[in-house]
Amino acid sequence: CTFYIYNLRLFRALETLPDGLQESWRQILFIVNVCMGSFIAIAVCTRFVFPSLSLEGQAYWILRKAPLSIEDIIHSKFRYWYWPVMLVTTFFFTSGAYTIGASTSLVLVHAACAAIICYGIVGLAIGYGALFARFDWEYSTQLAASLGSLVFMISSICLVLFNIIPGFILIALQEYNVRLSLTWKFALLLLSSSGMLLLNVVLCRRMKQIGARALRARE
Repeated sequence: CTFYIYNLRLFRALETLPDGLQESWRQILFIVNVCMGSFIAIAVCTRFVFPSLSLEGQAYWILRKAPLSIEDIIHSKFRYWYWPVMLVTTFFFTSGAYTIGASTSLVLVHAACAAIICYGIVGLAIGYGALFARFDWEYSTQLAASLGSLVFMISSICLVLFNIIPGFILIALQEYNVRLSLTWKFALLLLSSSGMLLLNVVLCRRMKQIGARALRARE
């Protein structure tokens, strides 16, 4: 994370480009910033969120004796980890956007994207963590280096790519000089943001359900 923040200064090289290229590269860097921030979120979730349920170890069975359903446990894990991951990712998204030279409204859009994307990534981490739960580990580092961790990372990368498709479409429209009215631009922005939100919320809920069923089957 520190390495990424330090190298944000490279985005300042945008100011040395000719005026005709600055805007195109600025939009491309916005997408790159979202990708890099999302990959940092995936790395954080791989190390901390994915193994969080398995780290209960033998104490998990004590936890199951509490008056809580498996769904309650999984949702509590999600709620506990979503906020710190989201805040860290939002910091990277907005810092990168500010360094590139985004307006205040665009910085806020990056913050909203971070909140939406993290919802899906953390949901995947909790869901896969429950699906590949392992309570008989000898060393905690085994959990982050397991097959389930690899599956989670691949799935999260695919999710990030799906999330940035609307951004690529908007850039392509501008690069090919497709003139759109303000109404159409607003409609495309609303449609893409709604699609992102729906994708991440539905995927998060589905993965938590799959994880709950997997844990219940173990019992």
